[in-house]
Amino acid sequence: MTTTQGETAPATAPAPAHAGESGGSAATARMRAYARVRVGQATALRQRLAAVAVGDDTSVWSDKPATVVELIRYAKAGAWCADDAHVLRLLGRLYCLAVAIPVTVLLDAVEWLIQRPGRVVGAGFLAFVLWVVL
Repeated sequence: MTTTQGETAPATAPAPAHAGESGGSAATARMRAYARVRVGQATALRQRLAAVAVGDDTSVWSDKPATVVELIRYAKAGAWCADDAHVLRLLGRLYCLAVAIPVTVLLDAVEWLIQRPGRVVGAGFLAFVLWVVL
C-alpha cells in the first residue's frame, strides 16, 4: 500500500514550491541566494589570488623580466616583424638602444636599491654627501 500526499499528515506534507508565509520570505530567499553566489565568487577570487601569490598559478608577476641581453636578441631577431622588413627592424633596434636598454638598466638599479632598507639608507647618505660637497 502506497501513501499519497492527501493521506499524509499536514505537518509532514511537503509544501508546494509557490507556498510562502508572505512576500518577504521570497525576497529573503532571493537575497540569500544572491549572497551565496557572491560568497562563492569571493572564495574563488581568494583562491586565485592565493595561488598567484605562492606561484602555483601563472600571472604577469610569475615571469621574470627580460634581461638586457634578451632585449638585444629580441630586437635583432625577434618575431615582432618579418625578416625582410629592414626598415622596421632598424627602427626596432634603434628603439631598443635608445629607450628599452637605458630604461631597463635604470629600473633594475632602482629595484636593486629599494629591495633592502640598508641600501636606501646608504644611497641617501651618499646623495647627502654629494649635495653638501657639490
